[in-house]
Amino acid sequence: MGAKKHIKAVLLDNDINMSKYADMLDMEYHAAANKLSRDNMSFKDAEKIADKLNCDIVFVNRDTGKIY
Repeated sequence: MGAKKHIKAVLLDNDINMSKYADMLDMEYHAAANKLSRDNMSFKDAEKIADKLNCDIVFVNRDTGKIY
């Protein structure tokens, strides 16, 4: 599962449209929309986007539930 699904959920939950999303990332509208639609961003890009959306990316051990 790519980051696209999670980012779109955060945008929807926070009433953030694509124009505002692009502004938050200091990107042109089309560049931000293309990056999201391709869903092949680097982990570094996903971290930057999560930070701008006031979110964290975490790893959770499926067996123990421990969060890293």
